[in-house]
Amino acid sequence: MSQQLLTRPFRVLILVHSAYKTHRETLRGALRYARLNETWSCRVFEGRVDERFQTDLDLDLFDGALIAVSSLYDETMKRLKMPAIVVDPWLTGSAFFREESRRRVSLVWCDNRSISRRVADYLLAKDYRNFAFVNAERPAPWSKERERFFRQYLAEHEKKCSVFQADEQSLNENSARLRQWLLDLPKPVGIMAASDPVGLRVVDACRELGIQSPSEAGIVGVDNDPLLCESTSPSLTSLENRIEETIFRACDLLDRQMKGENRAGREFFYEPSLVVERGTTTSESTDDKIVLQALQLIKLNISHSFEIDEIARKIDIPRRSLETRFRRRLGCSMLDVVQDARLERARALLLETDYSIVEIAEKCGFLNENYLATVFRRRLGVSPRQFRKNSK
Repeated sequence: MSQQLLTRPFRVLILVHSAYKTHRETLRGALRYARLNETWSCRVFEGRVDERFQTDLDLDLFDGALIAVSSLYDETMKRLKMPAIVVDPWLTGSAFFREESRRRVSLVWCDNRSISRRVADYLLAKDYRNFAFVNAERPAPWSKERERFFRQYLAEHEKKCSVFQADEQSLNENSARLRQWLLDLPKPVGIMAASDPVGLRVVDACRELGIQSPSEAGIVGVDNDPLLCESTSPSLTSLENRIEETIFRACDLLDRQMKGENRAGREFFYEPSLVVERGTTTSESTDDKIVLQALQLIKLNISHSFEIDEIARKIDIPRRSLETRFRRRLGCSMLDVVQDARLERARALLLETDYSIVEIAEKCGFLNENYLATVFRRRLGVSPRQFRKNSK
């Protein structure tokens, strides 16, 4: 059956709160789809998180909608009679939208299980013996889910996890509770923050308390918003999510619905990609120029095998002196740093490519596939193949 000719572009309503990186990525994915397909005319409304606006929109003017959810949009969303994409309906009537998804509404959720596992794997690979999770200030469902999956995954590795949750007290009182909780944590500790804003509060509190990152506390946020992550000292390591790609796929279904192909909505999940390392977990949080030079050489040459002596000769410093600087500044040996870098690169290639285990071993400077497998089992408790399988 031939498709009817279009006489005008589809009019698509987009409601977002631009303060959130998730929503900015949502907007970017939708506008990229519109640009590449040239059949959409988008009307974008954006505003602050605390604004209630556009509840009196004439929705009959639109053929479809994309809404990054806030409870402030409840009235608008429940008047929708058109195909729509609803992003992260955690703060509103998610049961309502799950019912609607059987007909015309597609839901886009974050895959909190994969997000938490990815951060846990990363911190386990850094050899932290103690672990903790800091929730968002309000008991948001997505934050509690991340906490639950983080604790569950660590329990599978026979690790315990301390949890911090702000209560109904004032901001100052909760800040004081957070500082005391951080002081009481056994060190060194790997900390997952529910989001980047939460991670910033943890970084600031640790700095005030004199808790050093990454040697005493390795901190990882979620969403990788450079505006936030690079605004603090040390800068915040964070997990990047594939939001834009997922929105692009959801927009393709919305386009088909607007063309009358009678397709029901469906659920999409955006997953984590790579951990973007910054000062809260990398050994580069030091002002020692010799150590920084050595770290740069290690990064540049991580894809092939080399000896520590070669690094020392390039910098023109005795190996013993260089090792001493690493232990004094970073609290670990050069060999530990090299192995961490090789392991993180291997994990990234397992997640992001179809390279064979043999190829990955070669690209990460491991002597052979067996040595890579030995390091993986010792540090993560699974083989490289099992790690890749579990991450799918």
